Amino acid sequence: MALAAGVALLLAPAAGSAAESASTRKLTLRDSLYRLPLSQPAASPQCTLVLCPVVQATPSVGSGPDSGVSGLRVMGFPLAPSGVTAEARSEPQPFEGAGDDGTASVLFSAARSAEGAGGTVTTDVRLDEVGGGTVITLPSSTVPLDGARHTVGPVPLDPKRLVVGRSYVAVARFTFSVPAGGDVTARIFAPELLALGPQKKVAKPKPLKPRKPKAALTGRSLRVTVACPAGPARCDVQTRSSLKGRTIGKGSADLQAGAEHTFTYRLSAPELRRARRVGRITTSLKIQDEKKRTGSSRSSLVVRR
Repeated sequence: MALAAGVALLLAPAAGSAAESASTRKLTLRDSLYRLPLSQPAASPQCTLVLCPVVQATPSVGSGPDSGVSGLRVMGFPLAPSGVTAEARSEPQPFEGAGDDGTASVLFSAARSAEGAGGTVTTDVRLDEVGGGTVITLPSSTVPLDGARHTVGPVPLDPKRLVVGRSYVAVARFTFSVPAGGDVTARIFAPELLALGPQKKVAKPKPLKPRKPKAALTGRSLRVTVACPAGPARCDVQTRSSLKGRTIGKGSADLQAGAEHTFTYRLSAPELRRARRVGRITTSLKIQDEKKRTGSSRSSLVVRR
């Protein structure tokens, strides 16, 4: 069985919300995916006198996403219904956890498919500790004969149930019930054990604190000076000057750290009269640096009547 770490893979959603939230993120270098390829199943046909079903192992897949699939075809004798049980096992796999930071959670899943005419097949998959008992069993399911791949899990598993350094095997069990003359093929794909490392908390970036914009009105000319703080490498700045919410000037610029820029707006005669009547021009500033950190500030300019 191969161990893959740092591989981007999405598992099918589980029924529980805890498993859903853990399984939808991509694998990181702190996570480990253990795939448990299964051997060919050993079958035990149920015979009526000498009327035994024909049982054939499906060809194994050696590579690709379906490597390690184990399957069985059961063809019922034309004169009697057939029952077959079969079991496939994986090679022992040492468990090494999810990385140097420890193991936060573990998920176990397996996919199965079936096709044919008539009959049913019920599959069970469990994880056993070598020399110990069963660690976890996936919910038993009767697979529809639609040829589609159906995934059971991922089911969450308490990491304390697995011991680093000990070996584990996956065990898959088929139970066929095939009518006289029926033909059913079932497959179980390599079960997967996903060990998730602890999630590092990403600190929220501190907001930027730009200085207030400086505004000056000379005649009908409004000059607004803004600056990028000294910390970031570059800033995208946006400024807006208004009279009680009505914009009289706005602009944007890309500035280097610590640099200033002055915007100049020429007010119309009605805007100047309104500014004197209102008595105050409000200027707002918004900035964003290369790290997507943001900041804002505001200032007011008193206009004499």
